[in-house]
Amino acid sequence: MKKKKIYLVLAAIALVVIAAVVVASVLNPALTVVQAIDYNDYASSSDDDWDVLTDGTIKLESDNIELDFDVASTHFTVLNKNTGVLMSSVSDVDTESLSDEASSYNSELIVLYYDTLFTKNCFHEGKDII
Repeated sequence: MKKKKIYLVLAAIALVVIAAVVVASVLNPALTVVQAIDYNDYASSSDDDWDVLTDGTIKLESDNIELDFDVASTHFTVLNKNTGVLMSSVSDVDTESLSDEASSYNSELIVLYYDTLFTKNCFHEGKDII
């Protein structure tokens, strides 16, 4: 008999919670409406009017980091000014002997991203190119 009363009380509590959620969603639709992302807000603009460099070096730096980019080779280095650690986009390792996956990490551009099904993907370019 006690179990039956407990089940009735739990059912009544569940009904009250469900009713409260329904009333809250009616009073404040923002709680239930999922707003779609407008990807046009994030679309890149045309680069037709950009200056094109074919040689030289581009340097960007702050108090902590320095980026040097060689335009002709597309190689770059990043210097941590605080620690003196220099990281290069070009590996010293001979990538010919590495597996396909390992050699992809020699690429100067690696983008890890997830598609609409939340599958992890890796985009990378060939050796020494962007």
